[in-house]
Amino acid sequence: MTDSEKTHIDGTPCPEGQARVPPNFNACCDAFNERTLACYYDIRYEWWEGLQNWFVIIFPEAGGGGVAFGFCPHCGTKLTLTTESGRFMDFS
Repeated sequence: MTDSEKTHIDGTPCPEGQARVPPNFNACCDAFNERTLACYYDIRYEWWEGLQNWFVIIFPEAGGGGVAFGFCPHCGTKLTLTTESGRFMDFS
């Protein structure tokens, strides 16, 4: 079974392992990268090209859509089209 064929127990498609990120994307931290590969039923981050923004995804059975955000909730980096490693605020 390939990633594109993954389904949940009820037969609905599962996006786990399939990131929706912009070209040349470089995750700011491992935690953020892991969330781009997660299922809807976990916490999943996606880049929506049409809106040019990052979103936390709301699973389809709950109405779908997403909540936009601009900073990594894990490391604080300001998110851009090609987010790079490094903290937004350095308290050292």
